[in-house]
Parts: sequence; C-alpha cells; structure tokens
Amino acid sequence: MRKTSNDYRKELNGFKMGIESTEAHIIEMFPEAIVVKRGLDHFKAKYITKQWIDELSVESQLNYIEAIEEHTASLEKHHQVSMY
Repeated sequence: MRKTSNDYRKELNGFKMGIESTEAHIIEMFPEAIVVKRGLDHFKAKYITKQWIDELSVESQLNYIEAIEEHTASLEKHHQVSMY
C-alpha cells in the first residue's frame, strides 16, 4: 500500500518528538557534548535552543543526534542515548 502525505507527516511528527525528548535528556545529562563543529568553532549541547533545532533540516537533526551518540560513547561510563 502506498503511503500518503498524512502517513509521512505522522512519521515526521514522531521523529520531531523523539528529537525533543533526546534533546532534553542530553542537555540535562551531557551539556558539554559537542553537537556541531564549524571550522574551529565547537557548539555544545548546553547552548542549543528549540528554535535552533526546529530550523535544522532532517538530515542535520540526524547529524546532531549522531554527534551526541559519539560523545556519549566516548565517555568511560556512558549511557547509550537513543531516540526510541
């Protein structure tokens, strides 16, 4: 069965809710996680805002999550962070 635009919208909304949940968790537990690197500049989780996240493309949001997962995996006693 072919997906409709409503199906894709539901999936996107679920993804966005997962991002928000993960973001809140990360900011609380890993505020020093570097989530974006631009040249020599490094942006940490504690400085991000909901507006900043909302303005990212879906691919950039996935990169953001990946950066956080890499940060937590690099910690000696890490807790793997997952959207789901």
